[in-house]
Amino acid sequence: MMRHMVGWLVLVLVGAAAPAAAQKARKPQPAPRPFEARLKFNAMFFDNFFQAAEGSPEEGVEAGGVEAHLARKLKPKRPLEVFGHADYVAYRGFGPSAGVTAGLRSEGKPQGFELSAQYLKGRPSREVGDVLDRADALVLGGEYSYRITDDVQLSGLADYRKEHYDLSPLREYDAYNLGGAVRYRGFGRGFSPEVGLRWGKRDVLDDNEDLSQRELFVRLRWTPMRDAYLTLRYRRRSRAYSTADVRASNLGREDTRTQWTLGADLRRGERLTWSLYYAREDSDSTRPSGVFQTQLVVLGLTLRL
Repeated sequence: MMRHMVGWLVLVLVGAAAPAAAQKARKPQPAPRPFEARLKFNAMFFDNFFQAAEGSPEEGVEAGGVEAHLARKLKPKRPLEVFGHADYVAYRGFGPSAGVTAGLRSEGKPQGFELSAQYLKGRPSREVGDVLDRADALVLGGEYSYRITDDVQLSGLADYRKEHYDLSPLREYDAYNLGGAVRYRGFGRGFSPEVGLRWGKRDVLDDNEDLSQRELFVRLRWTPMRDAYLTLRYRRRSRAYSTADVRASNLGREDTRTQWTLGADLRRGERLTWSLYYAREDSDSTRPSGVFQTQLVVLGLTLRL
């Protein structure tokens, strides 16, 4: 079922892209506006939504969502802007989830940064305890980048996350990650590779769930034509549980999660953008409950207001 859905969504994007690619004359790009507003509608399908362990029954779940995004430049002709984002997702058989984000960013040259704070309510999470549950989360993130040359960009990355579960208070945790990335821009605007490393820790009220982790990611950005934008990312995350209790179930446990994501955006005119997002994650673990595979497909339509 997942293969048929992915194939259908790809055909939808290809069909939408063909007329745009055939156009020889393009309209000039609209001038940047100090204020930007977007509304996005998403149709989602989760394969193995509850992340059931290998060999256990799996269940797919459909969902629909809407997102609203606002951004405003603080000064004309300056890269500094403030932004806000809100989303709402309705899952079949699981209950809705909502989120809100606020932040400040600058995409200047040679340096840029982004700071953000996000609150999520009722978001599906399997982060602790190998059981999917509804979680409330606070997420803080920061990124600083600097171009040491016109072609090479270095970035510093940091984030903090706190999750709380109403039905399982012992699963509450705090986690942080620190790292860096190198991005090469020498191929022009059409293609840009990036590689990064992050290290982090997670502290849970239940000491059995404490861990440290390291993460490697590689991201490729490609603009095959002015109205199309593609991204491909590979991420490998390794976790080592740190409990010293010889009676603990996670004593000596190690997990490895490998994820591939593909994103495609196709702009049609000044106000309409189609998007496709696909993610596949394979989890391996020294514990059978941590061995599973999941997939996600999202088809989106964005309206620029």
